[in-house]
Amino acid sequence: IIDRERELRDIIDLLTKAMAHLNIENREFYQRLNHQGEKIFQLSGLDDIKRIKNELKAEVEQMRELVSLKQDQEKCRMRSLSDQVHALKNELEKTKSKAMTDGLTGAYNRQALDDYLAEKIERSRTEHTDICIFMIDIDNFKHINDKFGHVIGDRVLAALARKCREFIRSEDFLARYGGEEFTIVMLNMSYRNALKKAQQLCSAIASVRYATTESQFGDYLSMTVSIGVSHYKKGDTAGDIIARADQALYQAKRKGKNCAIGRKA
Repeated sequence: IIDRERELRDIIDLLTKAMAHLNIENREFYQRLNHQGEKIFQLSGLDDIKRIKNELKAEVEQMRELVSLKQDQEKCRMRSLSDQVHALKNELEKTKSKAMTDGLTGAYNRQALDDYLAEKIERSRTEHTDICIFMIDIDNFKHINDKFGHVIGDRVLAALARKCREFIRSEDFLARYGGEEFTIVMLNMSYRNALKKAQQLCSAIASVRYATTESQFGDYLSMTVSIGVSHYKKGDTAGDIIARADQALYQAKRKGKNCAIGRKA
């Protein structure tokens, strides 16, 4: 009798522990498990060990079927939830991308630029990263709009963004600052190399001729840009770097346009 009770206790303890680890999330499943547990408990009143074992075996099989059914249901549910989460993540990424991107040119917008610069400046205080800024402005953009119309003007802005992407490195950050003005942020580049790069960009943009609706009459469009370059120095805010690049840009305009001027401090 003592051996029988010990054997029953061990079996009931094992089943109880197994039941305790089940993730019961709906009432029907909970009730069915309770029902099976009650039937197992009732077996302790039987005297025939063989019958007890047979009954236990049958009940355990039923519990396994219940658990297997629950697992299959949970797998289906998890798959469905995973698909929904994946879809929501994709939508979130698209929404985030739209919120950070200029719709006309595909470059980042002003808000994205502000966030990016703030993050890189904060990091540079500990990592001592070089940060260079280009402020780029299309020369005589009003004349382009007046002569060719605003539709062509918009295409010129998009063309400039494409040209900048072709010229800069993949890790560089291109943003539309506003109107016909763009900003490029370059990391891990010295001030001297950044100024040289800006001068090369001026030449590359000036060398391109673009076809327009008037091109059949021999009228092609070309553009030039002026660029102001600045470099991060210790203690700078994002506003400080941009202000110096803006001042350099105005110098480039006064110098005659189609050139790059730097202002280090």
